[in-house]
Amino acid sequence: MVINQFTYVIYDNLGRAVEGGLAKNTNSVGFILQTLQSDTYTDDWAFPRSSSHFTTEQITWTYYDDITGVPTNLQTELNTIFPNGQQQTRGRVVMTSSSYTGDEQNPDAISAYTYDILGNVPELYRYDRLTERWHHFEYDFDMITSNVNEMVYQLILP
Repeated sequence: MVINQFTYVIYDNLGRAVEGGLAKNTNSVGFILQTLQSDTYTDDWAFPRSSSHFTTEQITWTYYDDITGVPTNLQTELNTIFPNGQQQTRGRVVMTSSSYTGDEQNPDAISAYTYDILGNVPELYRYDRLTERWHHFEYDFDMITSNVNEMVYQLILP
């Protein structure tokens, strides 16, 4: 049983999860309990990254509404794969990314979404750093039930 690590979630002002991952304690085991019982860290939106006593890994980031919060190098990628921009994204997830090492600039996996007026996802792009390729998914929905009628997959070569 490993007791020097824990999972964490950071929320935005609207209560939406924006980051989650695994935090590992670099100090003694008792330090975790002492730290978590302290208001110093529990009120810190950047905890555990703001503390030198923890390392983070296996992080997933979620970006909402538009791409302004997305790292600049990934904004360029999104503008390339969505030349007309992502549509109908207000209040919705525009991108998720995850990294085993915690590198937000160069994640291991990316999912990017665009929406139709009903909130369905007609286009989804996924990136896998292992293969260094984007995968494109297109969905056709029934307008009344929002059930998927057809799904098309295309591998986009580098």
